[in-house]
Amino acid sequence: MLTKRTFTIAAVFAATFSTIQIAQADMMYYHGQIHTKYVDVRAKNSLAGRNFCTSAGQMKIEYQDVDYLGQCVDVFQYSGSSEVTEAPYTILRNGDEIAYLFEMNFRNITTREQAAGLQVAIWELLYENDDTLDFNLDSGNFRITTDCVIDDANGMLDHMRAHMPDNYSPLMQLLVLQSPCKQDILIGRPGPVVPEPASAVLLAVGGLLVLKRRRTIARDA
Repeated sequence: MLTKRTFTIAAVFAATFSTIQIAQADMMYYHGQIHTKYVDVRAKNSLAGRNFCTSAGQMKIEYQDVDYLGQCVDVFQYSGSSEVTEAPYTILRNGDEIAYLFEMNFRNITTREQAAGLQVAIWELLYENDDTLDFNLDSGNFRITTDCVIDDANGMLDHMRAHMPDNYSPLMQLLVLQSPCKQDILIGRPGPVVPEPASAVLLAVGGLLVLKRRRTIARDA
């Protein structure tokens, strides 16, 4: 028999699910780069074979009245301020590896070479499509020819391969700020990881069902 409580649970689920379907847009303000350095990218059989010179480094971002150091995860757009929506880091190719690389290194950047190294190492994880090679910046379909940056980038990638645990889970809330017209930016919020919206819905509904069952048992007893 369908009870009033059953309808209540269904209504809560429907209302919560409908809420998470609409991504909330907010403004991201771009305030330039820090410790930036120009790098020469060679993308044979990657990025549609594009070769280009671009600045690479940490980005100064303001989002929801908080300042962040972010990394570009989209070489197809120009950097700039834009309205953005939040997405989990897991949407990125090799998202776990990128999360580890970012979390382990972004606070320790002190030179232009390190900043550019972290950025191109992230791009390597995003865009290298030669699966016969370990990730590195001096070979493969995605590489750079800027020697002073290669050492830092490859050092970060080597450390990731050697020390990233199999069950790695970020200690920060890592988000991709997605823009329809500017570069997507990866940022990290301090604090415990918040469940993704769909997971939060399942947890909430599961809690309601457990509560209903406990009340039923108590009544029957």
